[in-house]
Amino acid sequence: MGAQLEHIRSANLASHSLKNRLMRLNTEQLAQYTSRATAAPSRLAGLWLAASKSERSQYSILQVFRIEGFLQQAAFRQAIEDVWAHHSGLRAAFPEIDGNIFVVDMPARGSVLDEFNWNGEDAVVESWLRRPFDLENGPLARAALFRHSPTDHVLALAVHHIVCDRISLEVILEDLRLSYACRLENRKPNLQPATSLTALARHEAGRRNAQRAAEDLDYWRQRLHAYPEDVHLPNDKTHPGSTGSGAVVRSVWPAERLRKLKQFAADERVSVFATLLAGLAVVVSRWTDLEEAILGTTIVDRPIAAYERAVGFFVRTVPLRIQCGEAADVHQLLRTANKEILDAVQHDSVEFPEIVAAVGASGRKTSSPLFSVSCEIDYGAEEELEWPGLRLRPQLVELESVAND
Repeated sequence: MGAQLEHIRSANLASHSLKNRLMRLNTEQLAQYTSRATAAPSRLAGLWLAASKSERSQYSILQVFRIEGFLQQAAFRQAIEDVWAHHSGLRAAFPEIDGNIFVVDMPARGSVLDEFNWNGEDAVVESWLRRPFDLENGPLARAALFRHSPTDHVLALAVHHIVCDRISLEVILEDLRLSYACRLENRKPNLQPATSLTALARHEAGRRNAQRAAEDLDYWRQRLHAYPEDVHLPNDKTHPGSTGSGAVVRSVWPAERLRKLKQFAADERVSVFATLLAGLAVVVSRWTDLEEAILGTTIVDRPIAAYERAVGFFVRTVPLRIQCGEAADVHQLLRTANKEILDAVQHDSVEFPEIVAAVGASGRKTSSPLFSVSCEIDYGAEEELEWPGLRLRPQLVELESVAND
């Protein structure tokens, strides 16, 4: 332990403030620090490297709610502190030590919530949302309350993707609701146990099975054999390269169309996601003049109960190869898409960069090798939330950057 402590103490950290803090610790304090630190899993280390090269907010999850009703600010402030203290991922930092990325469960600090009197200008909220994160020092999760009147507030949440995915955000919001309800009654919340981020990182390192990983890589080599390398989507402008700039185009579906889509998927015994994936594959194959399409997506990687209520980034990126030209009809196309999803889930023990390397796509000069279009469904993004005496209405956040080309 002594050699390890001395190594950390003398490490050439990119983060001078964290290094200074470490230098002030005595041996016992440093030992406590190292007990909260572990090597970051490869997916987080890769995300760290990508995010550290950008000052934009494309690696952030941004959520904004308009809160209607009389908000008890003191109870809300306590609820925020409860949840941040409960979930170590919200307090994590990712220092670089001698070229290696570590994840550290930082201790809970005092005030977490930023509070502002607000004049109603959206630009003020957007400016707060897009403040950059400090990966090495944290915090990597922020909350702000903008007060317009006693019955009109805006809640803004900004969480770096390295410590959060969509399921994590749902956990955060549910625990906030429970904590707020308890604090209204001057009670301390009894939240469901949440495993620390460092404990899960150690579990992830220990559960790697070399034989299964080799078998999964063989699957991906066969599945992506002779994949189309030069796929050109028609552009009306010259591609500027990977700038990180992006935007959102929204199309609102009538409720009846959504109902019919769900019924159609149920009749075909496939998921709504498989149905949309098949439709998108047809569109992409036509625009690229190919009889197939490779689409990217993410799958949840929470293999045991310890991950259930954890806040962190527990997803894997996979490429889905949909053969459109071979499908005799739409029914076969749907079955093809559904099988592609299920097969990807069965071979998910390897990270996307490993798949890229295995099929020889590492040399492609793009931030999205193997696919240029991805497909995701975010089921809960537009749902209103009911809290004691409050209604939280989700607000649209205009994105100005994206993580892929």
